[in-house]
Amino acid sequence: YLRLAGSAIMKLLIIAPQEPVKTPKKEFTIRFDNLFSERVIRHLTNDYKDLCNGCGNDCNFCRDRFPLLYPVDFKEKIVDIIRLPSEMLYYLDDPREFFPDRKLPAHDVVLAINVHEEMLMALPEMIAEVGGKALVAPGEDPRWLGKWMRGEVKKRCKKLGIEVSFPKPFCAMKD
Repeated sequence: YLRLAGSAIMKLLIIAPQEPVKTPKKEFTIRFDNLFSERVIRHLTNDYKDLCNGCGNDCNFCRDRFPLLYPVDFKEKIVDIIRLPSEMLYYLDDPREFFPDRKLPAHDVVLAINVHEEMLMALPEMIAEVGGKALVAPGEDPRWLGKWMRGEVKKRCKKLGIEVSFPKPFCAMKD
């Protein structure tokens, strides 16, 4: 769980879309939903009310009763959750403008869920600037990230010595 090769528990930075806008879509924009990212965040913070519904009315609150079997509360390890606009221009002149102080907070790993492709292209350099070690961008939906873009991000990460993973589905991610 959330460990870097042989090291202590890492510091996690999550980047995800805000709540979707409920207005008509503007021209030359892309919309991003936050359904998947909210599920992931709620699992990582053990906020499972109305989320874990496999048992229905027969729920015995196993996550509360058996914390050694279900160690999923990583609230203390999340450095920040950066919420990006859920509607952005198709082309971004400067992806850094969406981050506080145009940089990322110190972290070990970035979990980027359903973010703009140009934002993803900018992340390897931003991660390296603050000493980050890895980028994880789940590919639950094929519209989130194209094959060419995955290749380009991998090249940038390799050049900067940053580990990168694009798990699809996210639950299939291995060390």
